Amino acid sequence: MGGPVSGTVQGTLTLPDGDGTNLSATSLIVTSAPSALGYTLPFDVLANAIAVLDNSFTVSGGVITASSFGALSIGGAFTLNFSPGNFGSLFNVQGSGAALSGVVDVNSTTLTYSPAAPTTVPEPATVLGLLSVAGVGLLCKGRKLEK
Repeated sequence: MGGPVSGTVQGTLTLPDGDGTNLSATSLIVTSAPSALGYTLPFDVLANAIAVLDNSFTVSGGVITASSFGALSIGGAFTLNFSPGNFGSLFNVQGSGAALSGVVDVNSTTLTYSPAAPTTVPEPATVLGLLSVAGVGLLCKGRKLEK
């Protein structure tokens, strides 16, 4: 640890599908953070970046096993395991200009990644099955009304 603001920063990141090294995040969104940091959430790190210092992730077996990410925005900084021992993982106070002003873990000891819950899109057969069930329900309802 080492920053003056305590709390947890959480978010989502999007990487290309599959395993590999030097994969770059195409989206990185902070979804929750201590209010003392002064950001409006959700905060899109890449869209607000004026400089991306590093954007490298290693995925093995669908799990992120290594990372080095650093981005600067106007008056802000966000890193994930970037230059451990110096910056590590941090999200600074908006507008402070001081990297170590917010939530800071210089050795990234609290940094964890977990896969997102899979989203399922119903297959066409499933949708047709649901529509069929709805149709039978409507027919039964119609018959009850006729009596």
